[in-house]
Amino acid sequence: VLPPPGDAWPAGQPLPGLATYGATKAFLTSFAQALDAELRPRGVTVSCLAPGFTETDPAAARPSPGWLWRTSDEVAEAAVRGLLSGDPLIVPGLPWRVVAVLAPRAPRILVRRLARAVGQRMLRRSRPRP
Repeated sequence: VLPPPGDAWPAGQPLPGLATYGATKAFLTSFAQALDAELRPRGVTVSCLAPGFTETDPAAARPSPGWLWRTSDEVAEAAVRGLLSGDPLIVPGLPWRVVAVLAPRAPRILVRRLARAVGQRMLRRSRPRP
């Protein structure tokens, strides 16, 4: 069971410090799912990939727990499987699917506070140290 359009984590969730990025992801998730619903009767499917944290540079330091990360190969395989099965929203990795289901059902104030805490932690870890 996936959440309503636009509510997959982090798409649809507030991202303090990355407000435009979070809002853009929310728009694109909702837009893709609306297009899918409009075009599917004509035989056209539209899918939105919400990959979560994706490792594109294995040598780079990860600013969050390792179990949240997927390799680019894992994300690509999930995307192809989702496209072939006609999924309107593709969320690779069990941790991200759990979050995608739970986040929209959590109180918004809790989601905002959690997003702020995680965002601040990630920004602190990603900044170069003097």
